[in-house]
Amino acid sequence: AANNPSTAPSPQLRPIAGLGRRLVAFSIDGLILAIPALLLGLATFRWAMALGYGGRLIGFAVALLYFGLLDSRLAAGQTLGKRLLDIRVTDRAGQPLSPMRSIMRFVVIGLPYFLNGLWFDIDKTSLWARLFGVLLVFLVSGGLGSALYLFVFNRRTRQSLHDLAVGSFVVRGPSVAIPANLTTPRLHLVVMGSWLALMLIGAFGAAWLPREANIDKETIALGNLQSTLGAQLGLRHVKVTRG
Repeated sequence: AANNPSTAPSPQLRPIAGLGRRLVAFSIDGLILAIPALLLGLATFRWAMALGYGGRLIGFAVALLYFGLLDSRLAAGQTLGKRLLDIRVTDRAGQPLSPMRSIMRFVVIGLPYFLNGLWFDIDKTSLWARLFGVLLVFLVSGGLGSALYLFVFNRRTRQSLHDLAVGSFVVRGPSVAIPANLTTPRLHLVVMGSWLALMLIGAFGAAWLPREANIDKETIALGNLQSTLGAQLGLRHVKVTRG
């Protein structure tokens, strides 16, 4: 083998962490955050219930600090889960990210997740509310869909949306420079861009889609009912829907 280069083992030029390692590391980090939160919630149940959606904001802030700081050079690009799986976040040069760059990396993937399912009690007929709705659909559906697609199908670099946004990589073992020719295939970028464009066009279309007058009247009636119920003593959150 030493005399025949064709049979000699090739050097490790692609130290990219696989999907399995990243999922296991993320699951460990999720448990590290979730178990103390669950115990705290049980110990302060009434206070936690009174937070409503404010509790999700606190969760986002805690996750932002955990992933944003530990995935940076402050912890050598490793959360506790990544450290156990021997993977780390680096830039192309093999260096850990700055704290601000790492925080932005988490915001790109974390914001759509935490916005998903939030209820905003606003007048849906106003212009700004429609634009706000378009932004929400674009961030949640566009962001989560793009991230999921890249996680599964971008097997070459395993860069998801948040990695592409800040130019980061998740690698195995010690930090090494990523070869310049190791990039995300253009096909994946086209698919991601097409999905984001489709979500944006669809959100605009849904926001300005003509609706029947009786539907608007029913929406106003349901909104009034919701406001009336929400004003009752002892109710912290009310949502009325037509189905």
